[in-house]
Amino acid sequence: MVHGNFGKIRSQRTKDLISKNRKGKCTGSYHPMWKGGLKKYICKNCSKSFNRNQAKNSKYCSDKCKYTSNEWKELGEKLKDFSHIAWNKGLKGLKSPFKGLTNEEIYGKEKAKKIRKKLSLSHKNIIPWNKGLRGYKSKEEHYNWRGGITSFNKSLRCKSDWKIWREVVFLRDNFTCQNINCEFCNNKKGVELHPHHIKPLSLYPELAFKSSNGISYCKESHIKSGLHKGIQSSIMQKEG
Repeated sequence: MVHGNFGKIRSQRTKDLISKNRKGKCTGSYHPMWKGGLKKYICKNCSKSFNRNQAKNSKYCSDKCKYTSNEWKELGEKLKDFSHIAWNKGLKGLKSPFKGLTNEEIYGKEKAKKIRKKLSLSHKNIIPWNKGLRGYKSKEEHYNWRGGITSFNKSLRCKSDWKIWREVVFLRDNFTCQNINCEFCNNKKGVELHPHHIKPLSLYPELAFKSSNGISYCKESHIKSGLHKGIQSSIMQKEG
C-alpha cells in the first residue's frame, strides 16, 4: 500500500520544517537497528587502538594485520598437512579421467548391465513428441524461414543420401586417390579424400547419388588440378 503523501510536491520551507522536526530522532540509540555504535579496541597483531562497530569482528585493525598475525600463520601450517595434488594438475584444459572408456571399463560388467537395464526401462513406452511428424514446422511454417535461399549444392550435401553415396564411392575405390601417379598424395591411404562427380551436378542432377558417377580424389588433387576452376580461383584470391 502506497502512503497518501507519496510523491507530493512540497515547498522548501515545508522540507526544512520536516527535517528540523526529525533531526536526531532516527539516529543512534533511537534507531531500531542500533547495536551500540563505535567502540575502542586494541589490535591483536600491532597493538594499536581503533574504533569499530560492535557488530563487526574486532580482533584486528585491518586485513593486513589479520593475515600476517601468528594465528593465521599457525592455521596455514596446519592446512599444509591436508594439502594434496589435484588429479588434473598439469593437464591443459579440463579433461575427464574416464574420457573414451566404456561403462564396463569404469564400473565392471555386472554394474554396466544394471545401468543399461535401468536406462532401457526408463525410456520404455515413451513416444517422442515428433514421432510421425516428418516436415513439422518446415519451410514457410518455420520461424527462421527466409524464402529458400540455401543453394542446391549445400542442401544436397546435408542429406543422408549424400553421406551414403560418399562412403560407397570411397569403399569402392579402397580409400585411395584415383588420380594416376598423383603428385600430391602419391596414391597413399590415410589422406583426406573428396568425392567427385564425373558428370557435373549442374547438368545431370538426376545422377547425384549414383555410385557410377562418383570417383575419389585427394583434397589437393580435387581442388588444384582444374576440376573445379571456381574453387581454385577463390583460393588463389585469398592467398594473394
